[in-house]
Amino acid sequence: MASALLGRFRDAEAALQRAARLNPHDPRIYSDLGALYLDHAQTFEGPARLEALDWVERALEIAPHLPEAKANLSFARAATFLSGPEAAWPPLPTASSGARASAGGAPAPWPAALARFEACPLPCAEAADVLTRFPREMRKFGEERLLPRWARAVVRGEDATAAQLIELLTRIGQAAVACCADSMLSEVTADLRRANPAQLPLLARSLSQAMAGLTTCQGNEGASGEAFLNAAARTLPRTFPSLAAWAEYARGLCAYQSGHFPQAVSVLTALDRRLRGHYPALRLRLLWLRGASLGRSGLHAECLRDYQDAQQLAQRAGALAERAGIALNLYEKLWLLGQRPAAWPWLYEGSRLALMSGDSRRLTVAYSLLHQAAQESSLLYAALAFSERLVELSTPELGQAGVAHALLIRARTRSALRRRESALQDLDAAANAAAAIADPDSRRQWLSDIWTEHGQLLLATAPAKAAAELRRATAVAQALHDSSRLIRFLTELSRAQVANHDHAAAATLSMALAEVERQRANLDEGESRADFLVRSRDVYDQWMTTALEAHEAPPALFEIADQARARTLRDALGLPAARASLARSLGSERALVEFAVLPHSLLSWVLSNGQIRFHVQNVEAEELEGWVHSLAINGSPDEVCEALRRLSAILIGPLDGEIAAPTLLISPDKSLRRVPFAALATAAGRPLIEDHAVVVVPSAALIDLTGATAGPAYESAFAVGDPRLDPQTFTFLPPLPGARKEATFIAGLYRPRSALCLGQDATAAALSRSFGRYAIVHLAAHMLANDQHPDLAMLPVARVAPDEPVALSAGDIRQLKAGRTRLVVLSSCRAAGSRDTEGSRGLVEAFLATGVPAVVAALGSVEDGSAQLFFERFHRRLKAGEEPAAALRNVQLELLHGQDPRLREVAVWGGYQLFQVGTTKKRRVTT
Repeated sequence: MASALLGRFRDAEAALQRAARLNPHDPRIYSDLGALYLDHAQTFEGPARLEALDWVERALEIAPHLPEAKANLSFARAATFLSGPEAAWPPLPTASSGARASAGGAPAPWPAALARFEACPLPCAEAADVLTRFPREMRKFGEERLLPRWARAVVRGEDATAAQLIELLTRIGQAAVACCADSMLSEVTADLRRANPAQLPLLARSLSQAMAGLTTCQGNEGASGEAFLNAAARTLPRTFPSLAAWAEYARGLCAYQSGHFPQAVSVLTALDRRLRGHYPALRLRLLWLRGASLGRSGLHAECLRDYQDAQQLAQRAGALAERAGIALNLYEKLWLLGQRPAAWPWLYEGSRLALMSGDSRRLTVAYSLLHQAAQESSLLYAALAFSERLVELSTPELGQAGVAHALLIRARTRSALRRRESALQDLDAAANAAAAIADPDSRRQWLSDIWTEHGQLLLATAPAKAAAELRRATAVAQALHDSSRLIRFLTELSRAQVANHDHAAAATLSMALAEVERQRANLDEGESRADFLVRSRDVYDQWMTTALEAHEAPPALFEIADQARARTLRDALGLPAARASLARSLGSERALVEFAVLPHSLLSWVLSNGQIRFHVQNVEAEELEGWVHSLAINGSPDEVCEALRRLSAILIGPLDGEIAAPTLLISPDKSLRRVPFAALATAAGRPLIEDHAVVVVPSAALIDLTGATAGPAYESAFAVGDPRLDPQTFTFLPPLPGARKEATFIAGLYRPRSALCLGQDATAAALSRSFGRYAIVHLAAHMLANDQHPDLAMLPVARVAPDEPVALSAGDIRQLKAGRTRLVVLSSCRAAGSRDTEGSRGLVEAFLATGVPAVVAALGSVEDGSAQLFFERFHRRLKAGEEPAAALRNVQLELLHGQDPRLREVAVWGGYQLFQVGTTKKRRVTT
């Protein structure tokens, strides 16, 4: 606590964490940790708020009446938008002031005012008061609710009601022009007033159909919504451009809801050109929807730009609910793209605005995302708090599916906290809610998920009942032809059958494997294919676990392990899974170490001198992940040393004395893909790089066994440095002056056989033109790595013309052709080392998939200046004729044994790895 008072947060955190480990039953330590993170959260926008809530909730579980913990809980709940102190909600401004609460103050009670307004006849004094205080909300209400009411009144012949509604809509339109410069509703009412009375019934029917189309599309019923819109388009007079624009937006929404995302983008882009900045409220929705459509089309950077534009429009309009929704979408997109530091502020801003707006749908999204963030950070007590709030929010407007969802995630969280009985109660309640869902397919899908969760919960205590539940779920997935669910359910069923000593377990697992291969053969290359293979990795883990328990021979286990990884890359390069006989082909100069990480054990094989050796260690996957994470976050020197020591003992210790070859090929798995193997120590305490050149191969099947020499020297290079990025899209990325110097030096070193692109010249087109023409491609630029979704990793580039891309995704890069390019250097933070379980995605693997045989990349964060120094030395050695593996090793040894203590740090010399594959001609294999 003294360290905390002195502002030394990391020291205070480490001391309190150690105290908690020494005395795990003292609630005061947990409460103090909560207070520490609360104080930290005032300065930083990371997960500190969620950590504060988690520690305080832990303290109160041990001591429910501890005064300081109860006080800290109130602050933690306010910081995480579960509640707010009364001081944060000042009195509502008076009607005469004509002002509403500011964005930083209290939410005005729009729902209550709306209820009073709807309860009175029209027009009324209440309407004038509400319109004065809520012009923005009334504009939206007028467009979505009063215009359809007017159309119904006209169709029914209720002329007096229709006249009153037109009068009120006119006033609302005038208020919208005054407050928001939005003339859409004003133009609509002006057109309706001057329309021929004989034309009004037809116009009212057209308007009703357009509104019905919009409503049906919003309800995710695309086909019927499109039918309504087509009917409206046939009868809607062309003299109503404002209504036509609205109907066109509805058409874009309909295409989005029907899954026709490129069509939605096309419709909305054409409409945006026609609007020319008019109707800001409609344009806000248009940008928001087009952003979502771009994201679903795989154009994630362009999606980010539209979301940013929509957020600015919403902020200028003071639209709380819209600002909340867009902020939460920005968080989701940045989180999906792996940009967590940039994502956290949007999560907190979106949650704050959702709470202020009182919109239950926005709050549901906010609490779902807060729950997910807490769950992924292993903050289970905080996750439980958010899931409990979700259950409280499950109002009728969210439907039975919303209730089932809230109860299901609370059951999962309670199960993770080992609160078995309350989790079972939640699952029963979720099943009751799911049974009331009207759509039969949706109902069965929800029930199958609930039965699977129930089966997993019963697995340890009642495997027979667990198997019965999982059989029910499997039958539903088979009936619905839901391949992803079927594979997952079959895998869980095989576990239950093994626990129940059921001989059918092997057949069940074989069915799951056959379904994986069947589905894999039908998927095109791209995100969906790679994502499917990542999800199906669990099947192979279960296969390895079953084979291990059956005492299968090491070669058979090795072949299972290698079959499970790098499927996408192997398919792209046309290579089958490796066989254990590979050991005979490596010769005396190379040895292979392949790892497989299972939930409760670590498997490793050493293939050397024609032999295969096998090791099994009882190591928890979570333990490995923890030590790797300590390295990845660039912690204190003591933390890094301890993590390296532990990982060296686990990964290298059992293999010591078994490897004599000068080149060590390593095929890592899961979290081990982020380990700097060159820096791990042997039993003699020497870094591995002292004795071996270290090369990483994504799969043993990708080793080059041709024995061919490298060919001519690396005599030509294409260098890219510090592309000028789109400022609206990549607001969170700083310039890289060191990268400019680095690229300039490298282009000069290989002159005249070199090319250089800096700043605004570093476009996607420039990279596409030059890739394959030079032996080396060196990219000194920002690269957006992505731990959870490596296929969404990006290389941001300059954009000169509006129709040019602002970034190249991993999928875009795979479309390039290697040509003469034999080495790609990615000089950027975290360009490699994702946690991808499939082991064949991300920027490194994307370049390998083009047919390039080698890529050098960094595992973690690198400093601009040290990267420049490292790669200048590396390229001098390449130019002198050294091969990439030798050049990399020699530069690492230079820095390790050099005089500058800063360059001897592991993060400077040990964080670069060489990734290599065989040079088989690229072709597509689907069987």
